[in-house]
Amino acid sequence: MTIDQTKIYDECVKKLPLTTSRLSDEYYYDSLPLCVIDAVFSIGVRYPSTRNTVIKFCNNQGALTRISPPPSKQSDGYTIDDLLSAISTQVDKGASKIFENTQKTSSKNGILKSKAVYEFATVLKNNDIQTLSDIRSANNAKINKIEDEIKKIKGQSSGISFSYFLMLSGDDDHMKIDRWLLRFVEGATGKKYTVSTAYYDLKEVCKELQKTYTSMTPRLLDHIIWNYMK
Repeated sequence: MTIDQTKIYDECVKKLPLTTSRLSDEYYYDSLPLCVIDAVFSIGVRYPSTRNTVIKFCNNQGALTRISPPPSKQSDGYTIDDLLSAISTQVDKGASKIFENTQKTSSKNGILKSKAVYEFATVLKNNDIQTLSDIRSANNAKINKIEDEIKKIKGQSSGISFSYFLMLSGDDDHMKIDRWLLRFVEGATGKKYTVSTAYYDLKEVCKELQKTYTSMTPRLLDHIIWNYMK
């Protein structure tokens, strides 16, 4: 590891509950549309607001199952087509009756997050992705194609939402480099970081941590740091 990576590693071992932490319930959504909703609505707000949005959506869809933690089997019963059908008639109205949330992707020139959800889901549909099983079995070429198309949606160009979407969908190898993770690595090293450099260094640190903490994954490390920093 580099000197900076070693500093981040030492900070992880010193300050983080590496042996006792687990993923939160949101990483065990029962269906893929809930991953889309969470990934889009979580950007730029406090997470309880996002959790409430997903809960309200599930309630407004007839008590849709939200969480199926292990050893439960996720149903895949609610599809991307179901999501598009549910919001298509009111997407430009903030889908207020479904999400009960009219947040925008940005306070300046942003679009309604409900519209971003619709466009995100449309990209998935156009690439034959309907369920958790579909996204988990997609090859790298398809994932990269979907990511490129998602980034063209207004407010999604950074790719942070898409990385988080993959994490929520079950991908252990991704991290969501938001302000909390950036502050953690910058605090450990005393240096400024970009999203890409933080991603690289944290992935290298995770490899080193796995030698001692064998169940550690990039997704879990991201979640532990986020919980510590928030």
